[in-house]
Amino acid sequence: MRSRDLSARYSYVYIYPFRAYYNCESNVIGAKGLTAFNVTYDDLSATTGIDLITKDAASSLAIQSIAGGLVLRANNDVDVKIFSSSRQPIFAKSLKMGQQTELSLTSGIYVVNGKKVVVY
Repeated sequence: MRSRDLSARYSYVYIYPFRAYYNCESNVIGAKGLTAFNVTYDDLSATTGIDLITKDAASSLAIQSIAGGLVLRANNDVDVKIFSSSRQPIFAKSLKMGQQTELSLTSGIYVVNGKKVVVY
């Protein structure tokens, strides 16, 4: 879709991640109508971090990050789902109580059952 096709007839426009658009409200057609350009960012003062994963007696899954992978140990029956930081599914399996599995993963940040984990 060309930028000139964007109009009030659309109730919304989806902007893909890491993309941008601008709206030039001018009576002059073409680039001559654009005399200034303002860039506004979202609130960048808040940072997100990776919390330390502590062993909790009530936790159904023990996660240990090792060089080149993860060691998962089930304290109870648990469904394990691992996603990459780009939300791609990496691993899904049901573990029985006491079962342990070791996964080889490339270095990066993964989400294991909703917790961020770093593999180095």
